[in-house]
Amino acid sequence: MKIIQRKKQKSIKIRVINIFIWILIVMIIVFYISFSLKKNIIKEYNKSMNTSIMLSNLSIEINKCIGEFDKYMKNREKENFERYTKSKDEINRILIQIDKDIEDKYSAIFLRNLKNMFDYHIALTNEILFQEQLNIDTYVKLMELKTLFSYMNKHSQMLSTAYLDYSSQQYSKLLKKYKTADENIYTVFILFALIISTFAVKMLKDILTTIDNLSKSAQLLSNANWEVPDIRKSSYKELDALANAFNHMKKSIKSFIEELNKKAELENNLNKERLKNVEKDKLLKESQLKALQVQMDPHFLFNTLNTVSRMAMFEGADRTVKLTQSVSKILRYNLTHMGKMVKLQEELTVLKAYAIIQETRFQDQMTFKFNIDKDIGHILIPPMIIQPVVENAIIHGLQNTVSEGRIIISIMKKKDYIEIKVSDNGIGMKEDISKYSVEYNNSINKGNTTRIGLSNIRKRLKLHFDRDDLIKIDSKQNIGTTVSVLIPLKVGEENAKAYDC
Repeated sequence: MKIIQRKKQKSIKIRVINIFIWILIVMIIVFYISFSLKKNIIKEYNKSMNTSIMLSNLSIEINKCIGEFDKYMKNREKENFERYTKSKDEINRILIQIDKDIEDKYSAIFLRNLKNMFDYHIALTNEILFQEQLNIDTYVKLMELKTLFSYMNKHSQMLSTAYLDYSSQQYSKLLKKYKTADENIYTVFILFALIISTFAVKMLKDILTTIDNLSKSAQLLSNANWEVPDIRKSSYKELDALANAFNHMKKSIKSFIEELNKKAELENNLNKERLKNVEKDKLLKESQLKALQVQMDPHFLFNTLNTVSRMAMFEGADRTVKLTQSVSKILRYNLTHMGKMVKLQEELTVLKAYAIIQETRFQDQMTFKFNIDKDIGHILIPPMIIQPVVENAIIHGLQNTVSEGRIIISIMKKKDYIEIKVSDNGIGMKEDISKYSVEYNNSINKGNTTRIGLSNIRKRLKLHFDRDDLIKIDSKQNIGTTVSVLIPLKVGEENAKAYDC
């Protein structure tokens, strides 16, 4: 059935080409016939004009011939005889030539009489020319010759008039014939144009109908009406292909929308589950954050250190007093600020106390330097953010340093954030290890519960600021390491009011 249907289908392209070919063929035929008719008219006109000219020349040559003969008879000059002979030959040539062109009976009678008179004229002139002496008989023949020339001249004029009448009639008939043929040609051309126009209009109507159906269906589709009926097949291959493509597109869109609706419904159900999980995660994050900070809450050590500090003071051990006071500041800071946002100045006070402890511990092995911008001490940050980074620099960067170890803590205010940099001139690390250490530093330090690794800080910052890009490490082996911690200002200030970890 499909094969039969394909055979019945027509191609717009082939139809248009056929129409143009037929128009071209008909135009060529029309122009050829018109050109042929005009050519025949011109040919007949030229023929009649040439014959008329020869007939006019015939009368002139007859008069010239008799004149030259009279001169020769009077003067007996050879030149006059040659002119006469030449004129006679010209008359003979004209008579032979026009004999082919004369077709009407009336003109043929004058031509036949003229030819007979010309033949008689030749015989008569020969008789006169062969007589050695002029006599009465010669004179009679000369008079007869003059009369003959007079008749010949008259007949030539009558022949010219008769032929002119005949040629005029023939030319009129030819023009009438051409006009009739021209009218017939234009009639046929108009009929052909009507037939071609009928086919063209029918084809155009089919095209416009299909395009109109496509336009209406597309408009319905744009209004989310997916139940649009299929466009009917056309008798033309191109339109049929267009209709099939549209129907296929419509079904594909409908199928896609149905699938999308199913996914949307599934996504909606998943979102409901996610909302439930978010509440759970919120509680989990809060408990996790508290658990991370519990590591820095040794109550019993705080009480013990207070006792040691008082005993050292009584004994006059100033360095011991300074050391125990620094440790006490750190422990008191953890107790009083657990779960709260702290001012940067308070964090720095604790950090400097931590630096005193480390300088006392390592003596000349390392030194600490602070570069702090002014007017930033009031900014709130999560507690215990800087000290673990410094501890990380001591343990991993300067652990093998014998002397001249240096740790620089720089805190600068940028446009949208506070940048905290902790730089050391230690052993550094390879690039792949520096990336690895941010994620897994916490697991490296599992054996030492007194330290909070970079992973711990990263988790706390992520829980607080909901960003995972706030710690960066720049390290070169045997040169040193710089750890940068970014504290967003706007987010930090907004969350500071409600932060409770």
